[in-house]
Amino acid sequence: MKRKFSAGGIISKIHEGNTFILCLTTKNNLLTLPKGHLEKGETPEQAAIREIKEEIGLRSASITKKLGEIVRVGTEQDGSQSIKKITYFIMDGSEYTYDHEENYVWVGFDMALKLMDHPEEKNLLFDNEESIAKNTSAYFNSYKSFINYYYYPKKTILSENYELLNKVRKFVNSNTVAVVIGIPTKQEKELFSKTHKTLYVSPGIDKKERFKKNKKPIANLLSPHTVKNLVDADLPEDISICYACQSINLSNTKTFFLINQLVKKMRPEAKFFIEGIGEDDLMIHGGVKIGPNLINLGGYIIRMWNKSNTINYFVRKLGLNIISYDSIKVDKKGERCEVHQIILERPDKTIF
Repeated sequence: MKRKFSAGGIISKIHEGNTFILCLTTKNNLLTLPKGHLEKGETPEQAAIREIKEEIGLRSASITKKLGEIVRVGTEQDGSQSIKKITYFIMDGSEYTYDHEENYVWVGFDMALKLMDHPEEKNLLFDNEESIAKNTSAYFNSYKSFINYYYYPKKTILSENYELLNKVRKFVNSNTVAVVIGIPTKQEKELFSKTHKTLYVSPGIDKKERFKKNKKPIANLLSPHTVKNLVDADLPEDISICYACQSINLSNTKTFFLINQLVKKMRPEAKFFIEGIGEDDLMIHGGVKIGPNLINLGGYIIRMWNKSNTINYFVRKLGLNIISYDSIKVDKKGERCEVHQIILERPDKTIF
């Protein structure tokens, strides 16, 4: 059996007194640590720095200390097995670019242990919990945009027409099992009350913000608090409809990880209805472009939806089929609005 050498990094941060680990998401719905093969002439330290920069999207990365090594059996791209020796370091980085090769998610330490794909990585984390908690990332601890997903702009004027909701109506009946993402409107609640079962996946609200005077919770976006909702919730089997009207932000890679879990519960030919904001929407023009199809609007990271990123996330990575894709632009009440309405379908075959 061939021997392969790899190196990777563990980046952690403190949020609300708890340790969070930066993990990559896997197709079997579990987690792994960022890592990669040593290229010719590279040391483990050099490989770890290169992999962290590429996979996480950082312009610079640094090693805080060596954590340890693990040895396990792995499967190569050609299907052959090998003995992998992986060296791990506690690391930090800076200058996040939003341009990364892998989907990652910040996960609480205990949850990371529970969902780690490889037992050797789980044991590494367990044996070094104290060291990881003491050597958290100075950069990510101060980077508030990674956790500031509690409040999100209200739905745009276009959504008041309930065009996406009207597209869903013919698929809703007494046998429907639905998942509604985001804060539902009165009309959405009325329609989904006719289903056999509907699970409402609402965004988390910051407790401090919730009780501020005159502060109304207008969040309509999956947030870090939603991670626990979807990972631990008893998701219904044989989901026939997933519905998300301006409540999915794919710049937040947590969201991709969570949607992955929903898709695995969808029955063949189940539909996923999505509405997102387009690049010509007035809301987008009020922000600052910070990356490909990404806008920073007053500290909130918003995805500009287009067909390209829909194909990338939902077709190539999740295996769904596009049934229809509509780009709608109007000028109402003096505001220019653009939304993209997408209907996707799970094929009649195993996705993963």
